[in-house]
Amino acid sequence: YASDFDENNIDFSIERKITNKEIVGINIITKEVLFFNSAREANRYSENFRYKNISLCLKGKSKTCGGYKWYYKEDYDKMITETD
Repeated sequence: YASDFDENNIDFSIERKITNKEIVGINIITKEVLFFNSAREANRYSENFRYKNISLCLKGKSKTCGGYKWYYKEDYDKMITETD
């Protein structure tokens, strides 16, 4: 079976968009709030915050990562505004 798939031409822009947006993590127990410029920055902050798992949370495919719920900052800001 022949395939025209060329891994050198993969468009990683979707992954970059997810990992380069400001995000917010809320601890599910203590409610501590952490702010990061990107999922990769969160990953550098703690090895428990794997950026790929954070991305799954941001896409709605997972509920938590590292004991935190994750949101895009813009969505978090809207959520905070709605509760005021």
